[in-house]
Amino acid sequence: MTPDDPTSNQAPETSPDTETGPDTETGSDQEKTHAESIAADIFGMIEAARESGLNLDEGFQNRPLSGPAVGISYLFMPRRDILAIPGVPDDLTRRLGEANVLGAIDQNGKITGIHLLCALRTPFSAVADEAAILAHVHERGLEGFSAQLRDVLGADLAAHVAEPGSDAEN
Repeated sequence: MTPDDPTSNQAPETSPDTETGPDTETGSDQEKTHAESIAADIFGMIEAARESGLNLDEGFQNRPLSGPAVGISYLFMPRRDILAIPGVPDDLTRRLGEANVLGAIDQNGKITGIHLLCALRTPFSAVADEAAILAHVHERGLEGFSAQLRDVLGADLAAHVAEPGSDAEN
């Protein structure tokens, strides 16, 4: 499976829950950090793939946003599959675990960023809970993914607001 292969082992679509918790205005102890929220989303995608009968350890992907201008994919890939891709940077290969979650952003059909979000020491089939994901979240990759996503979605929104007759204008 390669990051740009849309026909690969596709998991049922789920939409990540990016809310930080039930009481975000008061700053309560129940708030989730961004890493905790992503870990919960990733665990939810693994559980959905498990329930659908996919072989988790062969890798799969989840595409919660698919539009003509912007798309987001979560790529669940074993180390061996990533290493089989020509030109993978050395600094990435050093950070890989046995099972890895990459966040990919595409614009107008072309992948413009791939970020290592999580590198697990165990196969996906052995992930038992969100804590197992959270312990292996790569903060730098998560920050890069989030920053790029904010920029891309902000630019897409601005482009649609600027278009005469667009839905965003009404």
